[in-house]
Amino acid sequence: MKRHHRLLRAAAVLAALVLVLTTSGILMAATATTTHTRLPMTSLSKTDNGAVLTPNSTITYDTTFTLIAPATAITLTDSLTDQYGGNFHLIGGEAVPVGGTTTGPVTCTPAPCPATPEIKLLVRSPQRETWQFFLGDLPAGTYTVTFDAKVPAVVQPWHSVRNAVDVRTSTNYLGSVQVITKP
Repeated sequence: MKRHHRLLRAAAVLAALVLVLTTSGILMAATATTTHTRLPMTSLSKTDNGAVLTPNSTITYDTTFTLIAPATAITLTDSLTDQYGGNFHLIGGEAVPVGGTTTGPVTCTPAPCPATPEIKLLVRSPQRETWQFFLGDLPAGTYTVTFDAKVPAVVQPWHSVRNAVDVRTSTNYLGSVQVITKP
């Protein structure tokens, strides 16, 4: 009888621990990619094309999303984060000052998405770069935004870099997704 009560108590404690960890997000934080979407966007994915974090290498990032209805003034806010301050950055955007805009280092396919959308640098620090990509008005369809990022010269075994993106229209938040790349 005592053994039965001990097992029940242990099961209850374990269930409570799982509930606390799940609701606090600790278990969810262990996943490499998280995605949240709202209509009219039905899918959103972020890939690093199977990259492995090696010194001075290049990672190609793709953000793919599907709209089931037209959307206006679509922008992507994309953050490159390197918690160790290795200056992980968008290739082709090095000379752009904070608040400045450029075209060229980012591509979007297929048309009518602008082939080289205007982009604006929002934040530049040793740990993070945040860019805004202006895609404009798009009809229903699937679109892919691609860019390359430069990996720092020093990469430690515990090092990781994160690329996260939020997708918005002029009136609504549509979704977010991230991918973490490790050595």
